Amino acid sequence: MRILRIVIIGAGIAGLATALALQNRGIEVLVFDKNGGLETRGAALTLWSNGTNALEKLHVLEEVLEHSTILSMGNIYSNQGKQLESLPINYSTPTVGIPRYVLLRILADRLTDGKIRWNKKIRSLTENVVEFEDGASVEADIVIAADGIHSVLRSQFINDSLRYSGYTSWRGISHTKLSSEFEGAMTQFWGDGVRYGFLPLKGGKTYWFMTANAKEQASERDEVLKLIGLLPSPASTIFEGQDHSQIIHLDIYDRRPIDKWSFGNVLLLGDSAHPMTPSLGLGACMALEDAVSFSACYSLSKTIKQIFGEYEAIRVPRVNAVVQLSKRIGMIGQLRQPLLIRLRNRIYPLVPRKWKTRVWDELYGYVNN
Repeated sequence: MRILRIVIIGAGIAGLATALALQNRGIEVLVFDKNGGLETRGAALTLWSNGTNALEKLHVLEEVLEHSTILSMGNIYSNQGKQLESLPINYSTPTVGIPRYVLLRILADRLTDGKIRWNKKIRSLTENVVEFEDGASVEADIVIAADGIHSVLRSQFINDSLRYSGYTSWRGISHTKLSSEFEGAMTQFWGDGVRYGFLPLKGGKTYWFMTANAKEQASERDEVLKLIGLLPSPASTIFEGQDHSQIIHLDIYDRRPIDKWSFGNVLLLGDSAHPMTPSLGLGACMALEDAVSFSACYSLSKTIKQIFGEYEAIRVPRVNAVVQLSKRIGMIGQLRQPLLIRLRNRIYPLVPRKWKTRVWDELYGYVNN
């Protein structure tokens, strides 16, 4: 049977992980990206057990752990310090914190030389030919669109818009080491239209983020300086170790979930298929799950339609549920009205631990088959 040529557009987590999953099976694949090299700017990621399980299947987990901190607790507090949530994290593979660029480098380094073609900005896709703005083109039997939330390929098949969440975000990596009470934990504080969170990183550094209700494209990076002063310790202490020029400011978007990610020989994967808000910390993990699942579905004995159909049957229900839940959790965390905030802070701790644990297990303990 003829070997299919697979082309991946986008060298982010989804694209690189998918390329590695296929390469590990001896399947030829090429990755094209509009940038001149790996992204080095960026904050950090929480890789839950579902993500590290996928990395284990990609045979890179051991290296990832060398550059990560293991997280064993998830804690949420009100701005007044009341504990709203405290759940242990104990699954088949560790949950870790790692800088995003480190994960990208690990994935890229495992690909054989020449697998990634840089400075290739896509111009169009016509049947089986991908054309780039520099005049180059490549033929492909399967095109995987892993070009992110602003996917060019997605826009050729779906006429939809990004959904603004109603809040903006700041994030960074501070050179301040967390005190012992926060070691090994993901910690969040929920306030009045503001959330603040942090986790330890390797080398005594700390990843932090903040979200605040704001009009779309209205807030500036310096707004974080005002908000930090309103937050409880250790927010201000962590921020003292932050290089202000490296703060990343992004409005938060997702898209309406869709039930079909494939169009002819094109498959949307990762954020191009299902961008989500960061409220569950699962964006990168979903991309890693996607990569492992697609590789498992791929077979020369199947038609492209069968491969895509099997993949969508596995992934669409789970991912779309995560997108919707992440949106709802974000709305709860960003509440503004004092009465609703008091109700949230009173009711949230009363939710039965058994129910919370079951939800966490389904989200974070998921194992790709």
